[in-house]
Amino acid sequence: MSVATVDHLSFAEFLALESEAETKHEYVRGQRFAMAGTTVAHNRVSRNLLVALSQRLAGGPCEPFVADVLLRIEDADVAYYPDLFVVCGEPTGDDERVVSDATLVVEVLSVSTESHDRGDKLKNYLRLASLVEYVLVDSRARSVEIYRRGPAGWSYLALSGDDPIVLESVDLVTSFDALYANVQLDEAVSPG
Repeated sequence: MSVATVDHLSFAEFLALESEAETKHEYVRGQRFAMAGTTVAHNRVSRNLLVALSQRLAGGPCEPFVADVLLRIEDADVAYYPDLFVVCGEPTGDDERVVSDATLVVEVLSVSTESHDRGDKLKNYLRLASLVEYVLVDSRARSVEIYRRGPAGWSYLALSGDDPIVLESVDLVTSFDALYANVQLDEAVSPG
């Protein structure tokens, strides 16, 4: 995430600026932050998971969205462009560019985003009442982490190697081979 571009904005002011911007920005408590670009590996991992989600959810009540729709977490006064997220039912929001509920959120980790995805975004996403799973997928090594809401609260699961990847919120089971198909991994990066 880049430095803020102006002092303090209302969310409505942010949306007005965003509609004219050449690059995407995220909204964090009145601040507007330019988004970093992605790598080929990041894009391929995102695409592979989007294909799996699209096939699994076709014709049902849940729908995947990609990084061009904002997810608003009003309780935290933020709006992010997650790499992928799933909404079950009709999306809610006051603007066609913004959704305020998600069942599943996926962030694909990269060098430039990992600390933010594991820090403030994690904390803020877990405040979203509709969220059942927050998934972190590494774009450099075969590693998936799942934060899952259950009756006793949030649990954490780290997967690697040949573990099946089970996303309970959308009833999807996939494999590391499918998730990382055609992805050149950084052998120097250890999973997790």
